[in-house]
Amino acid sequence: GCTNPDAHNYDPAADTDDGSCETCIDGVQNGDETDVDCGGGLCDACIILGCTDSNAHNYNPEANQDDGSCETCNDGIFNGDEQGVDCGGVLCQSCPTIGDIGPGGGFIFHDKGSFSNGWRYLEAGPHFQIFGEVPWGCIIDLPTAGSLGGGKTNTQTIIDAFNTNQCTQTPTAALFCHELVHGGLDDWYLPSTLELQAIFPYRTQAAIPVHRYWSSFDQNATAAFVVDYGGQSNGIPFTYSSGKHEGSRVLAIRQF
Repeated sequence: GCTNPDAHNYDPAADTDDGSCETCIDGVQNGDETDVDCGGGLCDACIILGCTDSNAHNYNPEANQDDGSCETCNDGIFNGDEQGVDCGGVLCQSCPTIGDIGPGGGFIFHDKGSFSNGWRYLEAGPHFQIFGEVPWGCIIDLPTAGSLGGGKTNTQTIIDAFNTNQCTQTPTAALFCHELVHGGLDDWYLPSTLELQAIFPYRTQAAIPVHRYWSSFDQNATAAFVVDYGGQSNGIPFTYSSGKHEGSRVLAIRQF
């Protein structure tokens, strides 16, 4: 019989081993093992991979070895039952509201109500990100739009055109936002016309001076739209085109 006392089928009455021992190192699931060479009364516990962080959305109480899959309230990713990135749901803190300070230290001026296409909120950079008048630059007609949330794509379109020499004039307004690092974040961009219009009602709360601001929406090769906080019609600030060589202020915003 099996004369190995560490085997599942050890036979204390046997005096000659017959090679039948079933052990925790034989590479076979046998005895009372729950998997190959693990589990049961004699073997080490089986490794169960999963999230071992009890504060994670996908915590697995049966896991005994973390596999790096934990979805938490501070991973910068929209996951679990979150209602925004790292906010809302059962475990995370409540999501911010308009008027709160955003992750980048800016003023939250828009909440579209749910997370989609990589964002839910828009925040405007604090007033010290706004500097003197500069030209729009990049004298070329570009496929941009004035939509809410569209400024990020617009800005990248402008930067790409400059980097590929489609326009030789520096896109000063867009480049300022594109290269900005503030609050530890580098995803700021030049807002679209509708995004600038959405900031307008909160300009006082956000400490944004009354000036006209470049949007990332161009009208044609030589002109782009500005939003002028110096006047309004039915609550909408004056929006009109201006020569790309002319000067206007710049306000950076970001999505999250």
